[in-house]
Amino acid sequence: MTATVRAVAGRLARLAAVLGCLLLLAGPPLAAAAQSATPAAVATPLAGQAATIAEATVSEQFPTGLTFTLKATAPTGIDRVDLLYRTLADPTLTLVQPDFTPGRSVDITHQVDLETEGVPPGIDILWHWRVHQSDGTVTESPEQTVGWVDTRFDWVPYAGDGVTVYAYNQDPAFDQTILKQAEDAVATLGTKFGAKPTQPIRIWVYNDKDDFTGALAPNSEPWIGGAALPWYNVIQAIISPGDTREVQRLVPHEVSHLVSFAATKNPFGGTPDWFEEGFATYNQITGKESYPAIVRVAYERGALPSIRSLNGDFPYDPSGATVAYAASLSIVTYIIERWGDDGIAKLIAAFKEGVTPDQAVQQALGLDLDALDHDWRAWVAAQPMPNAGGTSFFAGDNEPPVGGLLAGALALLAVVAGVRALARLRADHPATDGAEAHGRLAAGTAVGPTGPRSVA
Repeated sequence: MTATVRAVAGRLARLAAVLGCLLLLAGPPLAAAAQSATPAAVATPLAGQAATIAEATVSEQFPTGLTFTLKATAPTGIDRVDLLYRTLADPTLTLVQPDFTPGRSVDITHQVDLETEGVPPGIDILWHWRVHQSDGTVTESPEQTVGWVDTRFDWVPYAGDGVTVYAYNQDPAFDQTILKQAEDAVATLGTKFGAKPTQPIRIWVYNDKDDFTGALAPNSEPWIGGAALPWYNVIQAIISPGDTREVQRLVPHEVSHLVSFAATKNPFGGTPDWFEEGFATYNQITGKESYPAIVRVAYERGALPSIRSLNGDFPYDPSGATVAYAASLSIVTYIIERWGDDGIAKLIAAFKEGVTPDQAVQQALGLDLDALDHDWRAWVAAQPMPNAGGTSFFAGDNEPPVGGLLAGALALLAVVAGVRALARLRADHPATDGAEAHGRLAAGTAVGPTGPRSVA
């Protein structure tokens, strides 16, 4: 029976491994082909004469997983073999001990089920073998990298400054537009707020929902329409060829999630949802036109949520979720109007310390969360009444929403449920092992804003 053990390194080891990952990420685009080790390139054995690794290869069977093979010989006999692998962004190794017959030579084939583990495609996986001999000698093969890729499509990479777009739509000009939008978003976030990604960003562009569905883990929710995965620095987007408006909405939003995740990452906790989603929505170019009217209508009805209530999960019902998104954008907009971009930069710096939302607001803005809530509401009340066409968005009304309100509501329907579940991964992942994190990720991934953080 195959035994799987999670090896958890100390915090210093994690930091060292993450720094090492940054160098690897600067390499060429992902490779889906099998890769083999050079037999002479094995590590120095811990004792005695090294085993000879004649073959160490991996092949991909999307969407199931990877098949690893090992052929090795040893003068004193091999009594244990370990397969170790990890995702590029995670220093934690998975240790697998495949079944085999001990002896002077071994020929092992072992399948790793990444589909069940919920590992998303579009990332790199590092792996190597460790061979134990009966005299205590241990020999390791060099660590190699294999791309875990959705092989149903012929992906074409478009590499830019810290961003690579992968697409199969056969429209290079449009894909360059996506790349330019992502690069501009990264540059803007760095210039205005001092927030920068720590790793290159990968954006995988699917032409439609049906194509993307085939990339989802088993039992994923049917409404999922894409994902931003900050832990992996990956965005999975559905963008119809030529839809530049969606590019301007989705790409800056999702890039904001990845950048804010990197800029605030700490061992203690994540950012409150009002900041995470408000910040990402603020950076959108399109798709937020209806939100001021939604906020004002909510305020007039006494239905505008408090900032404190938006620290955690947003409502699951469409109208409540849309109001939460609109309110979050309004809060971030108010902070920028009163304290400038520097106010957001200070909040990001405070969140990176792992403090609570109350502490971060006090530290960055000089007032407590309840005072911020009071002042924000007064600001909302003082704004000119947006033109909402005389109708209302809220459930239970006799009149349906029209114009921008309807457009905003419909755009949020795909995002609503997934974003909330994905947001929990932001705080939980550093303290959990890879299997748990992958499971939550697969269950929570969604469109637009991301999985570990948003759905679009």
